[in-house]
Amino acid sequence: MKSSTSLLYIISIYIFTISCSYNELDEFEIEQTKLTSNSTTSKIGITMPTLIETSLIIRYRIGVKESDKKALRDQFKVIGTKKCNCTNTYIEQWEFSVGTDIEGRKDEITQDGVGIEGVDFQFNYPNQNMVPFHDPSIQSEEENRYLIKEFIGIEEPDVSIAILDTGIDLRKLIGYSPTLYKTNDESNLCVNNGDIEISGWDFMNSDSNTYDDNGHGTAVTGILANKLHNEGVQNYSILPVKIFDDEGKGTTFTTLCGYAYAVSKPGISIINMSFGWYGHQSVILSQLIAENPKILNISSSGNTFNNNDFLPHYPSSYTHKNLFSIGSINKKKIHIASFSNHGSTSVDFLSLGDQVPTQNTDGVNELISGTSFATPIVTGKSALYITEGYSKSEQVEERLEINGTILSTTLLPVKYSDIIIE
Repeated sequence: MKSSTSLLYIISIYIFTISCSYNELDEFEIEQTKLTSNSTTSKIGITMPTLIETSLIIRYRIGVKESDKKALRDQFKVIGTKKCNCTNTYIEQWEFSVGTDIEGRKDEITQDGVGIEGVDFQFNYPNQNMVPFHDPSIQSEEENRYLIKEFIGIEEPDVSIAILDTGIDLRKLIGYSPTLYKTNDESNLCVNNGDIEISGWDFMNSDSNTYDDNGHGTAVTGILANKLHNEGVQNYSILPVKIFDDEGKGTTFTTLCGYAYAVSKPGISIINMSFGWYGHQSVILSQLIAENPKILNISSSGNTFNNNDFLPHYPSSYTHKNLFSIGSINKKKIHIASFSNHGSTSVDFLSLGDQVPTQNTDGVNELISGTSFATPIVTGKSALYITEGYSKSEQVEERLEINGTILSTTLLPVKYSDIIIE
């Protein structure tokens, strides 16, 4: 939906946060600093990501033989590899010796790596935001497996949605009763040390226990399940994909593994991505989004009142037609929320992410804020249109525009986006 004009704004600091905020902020100032492998903190308290100077992420071309992969590892002096532990065999994390010129090595691989489709730097992505009422009590693997099986739905739902996030705590979603994705293709299952996928996968711990020990993914899932119910969408399934840990932290590798896993699942129509980072895009993630045009991607725009047209925020700033970027309207629905990112070409729709009610551990409603929580509202509305036969992203976009509410205020220019999805 966004303009295809290239963003020429070059920055040297990459800031990553899962896109959630719990208090409205009135003013923001981002301090731009030279990229360093050491984490630093900006003036607004955002922790900078850490560049892992001994790792790169590699994407092989489809069909490259294992013998050729080994030859490539030898060619570029790879001392160790990490795989996604799923049926995806084309993405690997390569490890190099301490002291390696990682930028130079990336350039060498890009230019001379015959059989390699893409190369990404590896970052640790920190997150400062936690769902404030989350109970971090540990859920046993046995209990989680039981609940997953209890929540698995029918084999052929009208719409299936993958949620890339911190996982899901089903104990706290009993009232929402989300229906989980049922895998029918036994040949397309994640397996690690005898642990076999049930519904979803944990790419932080490489197992089938997608338990949410952070709370963010559970809140997003609850909002989505409630929206689907309110829209009358009953025949659906949700695929939980855990790519962040108990502190909301993840890596480039876990993000790519999770995304590649989601697009490999038959029937997935939408991927909800309530997270993001500033400045430096992932080449491989962009490739995967472009190569799966039938899957609609819905991403939060970020929470620093940043103009994403000038300082891009990914994945929301990708210009692919099958990706929508979501900002937040304020609780009174008269102007953009004071924390929400914006941009005339980089933010597509607004929804309510300001003081959104969600249930806490005791079943009592609590208020949370952030573009993370506006995003599943648009995901739910898009799911409704898909069940009505609007299967292409352009068709869903048109329905959202036609049925959205125009932001009619003289307080803000149109550049903040002017269509509210409720």
